Amino acid sequence: MSLKEDASRDAGDTGNLNLYVINLVGMPANYAASIGVDINELAGADILDLMLKIRSIDQLFDWVTGIATLIRECSIASKADNAERLLDLATTTIHKSYADPELTMDKLCEQLGISPSYLGQLFKKKLDSSFVKYLTGVRMEKARQLLASTGDRIVEDSVCGVVSDHPCIPGCLLRYPGRSG
Repeated sequence: MSLKEDASRDAGDTGNLNLYVINLVGMPANYAASIGVDINELAGADILDLMLKIRSIDQLFDWVTGIATLIRECSIASKADNAERLLDLATTTIHKSYADPELTMDKLCEQLGISPSYLGQLFKKKLDSSFVKYLTGVRMEKARQLLASTGDRIVEDSVCGVVSDHPCIPGCLLRYPGRSG
């Protein structure tokens, strides 16, 4: 027997139906609150008023199914927004701290409060790059900009110890993917 069939059999009188309504509406309401979603806003009305209008187990299960779907959609959207926010924080930090030789994925993840594997997934999925490739790209671009703007042959310490008068450095800067001289 299914949960719905059991509930239909047990909720023969109004008192039992009201207990089912309270219990089954409470579960999605509590979960929604735990993820920061206002159940009343999601339902389009005060759920206490909605609970008083439920007259059958079928009506209750239909409402719970519908609201659970809406809560799930909000949860997915919230996770996507959070991923974008974290990746934005990570790339902003990289652009601000690219010259710090101590900048590592582990240290950045510690700052953001996430795991290195999760940040790695975000870089791969959203930027089609790894953390190291992204950081190297930022450093190479900054080195190229410094070489172009200063005319100096040596760029040191400002880009994590890159020394441009080494024979291979200018070529590396020109050949680096997505960059031009």
